[in-house]
Amino acid sequence: DTTFRPTFDGAVNAVEASPDGTKLYVGGTFHTVNGIERNKVARISLTTGAPVSGFTFPLATNNPVDSLAATNTTAYVGGKFTRINGVDMTGLVAVNGTTGVIDQSFDNQLSGGIGVGGTLTVHQLRLTHDDKRLIVIHTGRKIDGQDRLGVGIISTGTKQLLPWRTRLWDQYLPVVGGIQRIYAGDVAPNDDYFVVSSGSGGDRPPISDTAIAFPVQGQDFVEPIWVSRAFGSVYSVAITEAAIYIGGHFSWNESPTANVPWPGLDNVGYGTGQGLSGYGLGDDVVRDGARYNCRTDCAIPRHRRGVSRRRPSPVPVERELMNHPIVFPDRRLFLKSLAIGAAWWTVPGAFAEELAGTPALTEG
Repeated sequence: DTTFRPTFDGAVNAVEASPDGTKLYVGGTFHTVNGIERNKVARISLTTGAPVSGFTFPLATNNPVDSLAATNTTAYVGGKFTRINGVDMTGLVAVNGTTGVIDQSFDNQLSGGIGVGGTLTVHQLRLTHDDKRLIVIHTGRKIDGQDRLGVGIISTGTKQLLPWRTRLWDQYLPVVGGIQRIYAGDVAPNDDYFVVSSGSGGDRPPISDTAIAFPVQGQDFVEPIWVSRAFGSVYSVAITEAAIYIGGHFSWNESPTANVPWPGLDNVGYGTGQGLSGYGLGDDVVRDGARYNCRTDCAIPRHRRGVSRRRPSPVPVERELMNHPIVFPDRRLFLKSLAIGAAWWTVPGAFAEELAGTPALTEG
C-alpha cells in the first residue's frame, strides 16, 4: 500500500489496533511522526499513516515504550519510562484513546527492576478478548506496590490490580541468579488461559527457555497448567483455536510423547552448543521446523482432571493442573498442536518477529 507512509525518527517497538478497527497506535523511541511531534506514542491514520491530530503526545517521555494494548476507548502503554507525556508514572499507564491524555486514576506503576542489567519494563501487554482484564508481563518486582513477579493482572473496570498471583518466579528466580527473563505472552481465544515465554538465560526450566500456561482466573498461589521446555529462548507466542505458536532462538522442543513434567535434567542445558545438546534426549525431543496440527483427534477437553507432581529441585515447586470445568489445554495436546519457529534453518529470531517484536538478544 503506497499510500500508507508514516515516517518516524526512531524505532517502532509496538503496534496495536483497537478491537473495532478504527484506531491504530504505535510506540517506541521516536520523537516525531511525519515531522510532527509525538514523543514515543502516536495514533496514526489507518489509510495514510499520518499522526491523528486529536491524539496529542507532545510532552516529555523519558525512555522507550515497549508494549501496547488497546480497547475501543483506551490505550495501555508499557515501557522503561518514569515520565510519560509530561506525567511522572513508571512502567505502565492508561491513555485516553481519543485525546492521548494520561488517565492518572489508573495508577498501577511498576517498581524494582530485575530484568537483565536491572531493567524495569513491560515486555508485553495482553487484554482478554472481553476487555475486562489486562495481563502485564514485566520485569519488575511490584505492581502498585504489591509483589507480582513476572505477571500481574489488572481489572480494566475498577483499574485495580487483581489478587491473581503466581509464586513460580518467587520460587525459581534464586536458581537463575535473580534475573527476570520473561518476554512474551498471548491469551487463548476463549479467555480461559494464557501462555507466557522466557529466554536468554540458559536452558533452565521452569522459568527459562520455556512456555508456561496459566489459568486467567485465580487468586493467590496460582499454579501453571503446564510447562513446556524449549531448550532455547522463546521470544514470542500466538494462540489460535487450533494451535499455540512459539517463535524464538531454539533448535529443540518437546515431542508429543515427552516425559512429564519435561524431558532432561533441570540443571543441565540441552540447547545447541550447551552441554549434551538435545540429541542426548532421543525421542523426547524434536528438532524445530516440525509442526504438529491439532485437528479433531486432539480437541481440547472440557473437563481436565487435576493431578500434581513434584520434581526434585533446589527450590521445589508443585505444578498442579487446575481442576476446573472449563476449557484448558493439557500439555500433551499442546505438544501435538505446537507450531515451532525454526532457528536453525532460517535467520535466528526471524519467525519470532512474525508473531511479535523480538528483543535484539542472542541465546544466553
